[in-house]
Amino acid sequence: MKHIRLIDIITNEIAPLAPTDTIQDGLNLMSSSSISSVVVADEQNRPLGIFTENDTLKIISQHYDKSMQLQEVMTQNVFCLDASLNLHDAYILLEQKGYRHLIVVDAEGTYIGVVSEGDFLRNLGFEDAFQSKAVEDVMQEAPLMVKENSLIVTAAKMMNENKTSFVIVVDDMNPVGILSEKEITHFLANKNIESKETIESLDYLSAILIRPVISLKEASAMMKSHGVHQLIVVNEENRMIGILDRHDVLKAIHGAYFNYLINVIDKKNDTLLELEASKELLATTSALLNNVINTIPDLIWLKDTHGIYLKCNHVFERFFGAKESEIVGKSDFDFVDQELAEFFRKNDKKAIENGGPSGNEEYLKFADGSYEGLFYAMKTPLKDEENNIIGVLGIAHDITKHRADEDNLKQIDDALNEAQAMAHVGSWQLNIQENSFTASDEGCRIFGLNPKTEKISAQTIRALIHPDDLAEFIRKHDEGVLEGKYNHIYRIVVDGKIKWIHAFSSSVTDESGTFKKMKGILKDITKQKLYEEQLEKLANYDSLTGLANREVLLSHLRKSIQNATKNNQSLALLHFDLDDFKNINDSFGHNIGDEILKMATERLSEHIGITDFIARIGGDEVAIILEDVAN
Repeated sequence: MKHIRLIDIITNEIAPLAPTDTIQDGLNLMSSSSISSVVVADEQNRPLGIFTENDTLKIISQHYDKSMQLQEVMTQNVFCLDASLNLHDAYILLEQKGYRHLIVVDAEGTYIGVVSEGDFLRNLGFEDAFQSKAVEDVMQEAPLMVKENSLIVTAAKMMNENKTSFVIVVDDMNPVGILSEKEITHFLANKNIESKETIESLDYLSAILIRPVISLKEASAMMKSHGVHQLIVVNEENRMIGILDRHDVLKAIHGAYFNYLINVIDKKNDTLLELEASKELLATTSALLNNVINTIPDLIWLKDTHGIYLKCNHVFERFFGAKESEIVGKSDFDFVDQELAEFFRKNDKKAIENGGPSGNEEYLKFADGSYEGLFYAMKTPLKDEENNIIGVLGIAHDITKHRADEDNLKQIDDALNEAQAMAHVGSWQLNIQENSFTASDEGCRIFGLNPKTEKISAQTIRALIHPDDLAEFIRKHDEGVLEGKYNHIYRIVVDGKIKWIHAFSSSVTDESGTFKKMKGILKDITKQKLYEEQLEKLANYDSLTGLANREVLLSHLRKSIQNATKNNQSLALLHFDLDDFKNINDSFGHNIGDEILKMATERLSEHIGITDFIARIGGDEVAIILEDVAN
């Protein structure tokens, strides 16, 4: 990868337009300057939006007036990158965002220029890295086609609907050229949207034909030499079988580069010793590792299998009273007395022998005198890709306060202690006589309550219950008072969001058996409920069309028959399939077949009544139940 920045490849020196400039101004600028986009900026030259050739298709499709201001049609909240960004990092962002243009700004956010896919293709390099890749490996099948005598406006609308930047122009199904957004933009800059001119009146690019077996490197060179973004792929009989787009080549170049790097690294790793391999692994992640482990307040260290230190964090440096550079390469015997060092070594070996995590308590005194206390040390064997132990990772957490708090924990109310021990979830108590409600931190979080800022009563809790569940909630509570316990699932509404709660409770009585209060635990089972709903949807509805499946149809049909019989009404069951659907899949591919199937079911759905029912029961088969048929 060339070590260049965005600022080094910016070629667009076209000044940005103002948001009050018109669509016609934008079209004229792109047409006259042969650019694919213009940036819209404010008076301080800060980007506000971008107007691209792709917007031309939307203008035609939606019949926008070309006198409209750019701020009404431009893409806003634009994604801008600093000019100092590395070319490789910028391309990754371009690919992740699915953009074809990146706006480049300086450190103050002032507009500098635009980089496009073409700029990346010219500057990424690595043509040799994908020499072995052929066109057929990355080409697109079933491109969009139009006839030469088609209206230009019609072609633009097709491109917009199919989200493509070009169409293949054919004459008697033979490719003769490529009509792209650029030609559409030039046309619209000089013509009205309602123009009846046909494609053959345009100076569109001639078709450049290639075979699927040629290399991507050769195809890329052809694109550059002919100044085109697409090449038409044909078979031995010169029949079109696909299209190679510049975007496909760019992705292949970048992918081939990473594959090349991976192969180089794999070959190098094969020649290194185990210790050198582990050190290299640590070196490649040292920056991230340092940032992570040095923000953790625990002691963290890494040793090899012989007890030699390989890494540690800042807190561990304080324990030994030495810098990491002074610790690495040495053992415990260089920093602590022999008895403690042998204790550390014994527990390291225990973790290695167990092949898994091993914990023990250790009382540690920091060498700088800043702290001493009881720590719980967890030591875990570090393994390579072949499951061989290559070291021990240690983390020591300060439990001094935790140990001191254990005595206080014994004095906590028995009810709360029971609830926490049973489920590790929110616990609560409801005192009817005092009209008070108390809960653990988790319980308050689930209910969205803050006991520090508000008084919580039984009415507070009831106000959170979903209206549809309130009556059953009260009945269950009263039943629990009488029977001594209850187990209930209900909904609450917190900050406008619905939560599902599973509550368990038992009653507390005094020595005479008189009811005093309710205590219990509660769980937030919202995620579980949502997952159950998703499973039900997956089981009952077709993932492609969103229609009900055969099982739901049969269930609905049984109910419809019962209702029709009961009300002395008629119903109809219609069965449809798509003629020659297999030919569509075979000729144009399953993706096109899926789109046609979705369009067909959408149109059927639009023409049935609100009481009627539609379901997909097979590959291209659809059934419809018509309720209350009069004729």
